Amino acid sequence: MQKSIYMSDLFAERIYPAFASTKKKPRTAADYFQSARMICDFCKKDFLSLTSEDAKAYYEYLKEQEANGKISNRTIKVRFVGFNQLARFVCAGYPEQMQDNPFENILLPLTEEHLKYQRIPSMKEIDDLLTAAKDDEQMYLILCLICRMGLTASETVKLRRQQIVEMDEGKIAIICTGKDGNELLRPVPEDVRDILLSFMEKNGIEAELFHNEWKKPLTERNLDYLIKKYSALAGIETKCSVKDLRNRAILSMLQANASPQEVAQYAGIGMVRVRQFVNEGNVIANCPADLVNFRIVKKDEQ
Repeated sequence: MQKSIYMSDLFAERIYPAFASTKKKPRTAADYFQSARMICDFCKKDFLSLTSEDAKAYYEYLKEQEANGKISNRTIKVRFVGFNQLARFVCAGYPEQMQDNPFENILLPLTEEHLKYQRIPSMKEIDDLLTAAKDDEQMYLILCLICRMGLTASETVKLRRQQIVEMDEGKIAIICTGKDGNELLRPVPEDVRDILLSFMEKNGIEAELFHNEWKKPLTERNLDYLIKKYSALAGIETKCSVKDLRNRAILSMLQANASPQEVAQYAGIGMVRVRQFVNEGNVIANCPADLVNFRIVKKDEQ
């Protein structure tokens, strides 16, 4: 890949290859490098020297290109998503080279097709869903993890006993993978902690937490079927998916005044995604899910 004449050797030959190694597809890494070369050429600066003013100037330039029909709105979004990922990686791994993400405060125009508010279940629907699943202890726990912590379908079905660790003061956390590819400790809210620990103890969990009816590890397809099944039993008319339940968890944390930065880190999403909810990295010390005025009680306490 040909680098910009403004790129430093440190960035092009050391930092960027380390970032590229976190990408599953070489094509994605190559596209991100091309975008980095473009902004460096535009600003006549090394990527490590870019400021928020540079980011804003380049964004405005791209908007002009869009207005002239030369690029699409999607292209702008893809480039800035890449810039954000790259800058977060540098800030986390090379803080002496970049302390603040210059792209973090760029507010991209986001269309509703990416976040459909009408698909996000209401709190009443969540309550109805939990009630419908209360006699299925595995499904009840799964719903708790998704609706309270915002776990993805993949994180849920792959959850293993070894990922659950103890913290101070009796708290527990789940080891997940953050946006930068590094391990992230995601604290478990207090109400879900009790349900999770009880489930593991009762079922003697040593490896995978969740299984299908054939005693095999649960798959995303199995989970999708179960969500549809219990949504129907709960009388939820709109089609409900894991993603919709996860979006409810994220929205609830933000509505409870958890900071966008904290929610982004906790849920493993970028600030660009968080801004779709609000219209505008490191181990987390506090659990933003605990700020929500919503608690799930164990079945035997009902």
